[in-house]
Amino acid sequence: MIAYIEGRLLEVSDPAIIVVTDGGVGYEIEITARQRQSLPERGGRVALYTELLVREDMLRLCGFSTFEERETFEVLIGISKVGPRTALAVLSAFSPAELRSIVSEGNTAFIGSVTSW
Repeated sequence: MIAYIEGRLLEVSDPAIIVVTDGGVGYEIEITARQRQSLPERGGRVALYTELLVREDMLRLCGFSTFEERETFEVLIGISKVGPRTALAVLSAFSPAELRSIVSEGNTAFIGSVTSW
């Protein structure tokens, strides 16, 4: 499992970034729109907790600013019919704390209003 990556921001695209580690290996990592807004300039240092998703036909690496975001992503993709893109869209709209509040108050319709990007 690839759990954490630290390196230099090489490229930014939609919906991913490419991070090159100090060892010279580049990783394409999907991130949330919220994270994209806080990225450094190209060449700047990036540190992300990651989740490697292995499917029959693909490998997908998703990155998160905090360990809590990564854990929340894992919970979201464990929900029936919620895939990685939808989970990233939810985390683009709501922080883990906001999601906990929404669920504890029973306002889950907010979550359903988020569309996949």
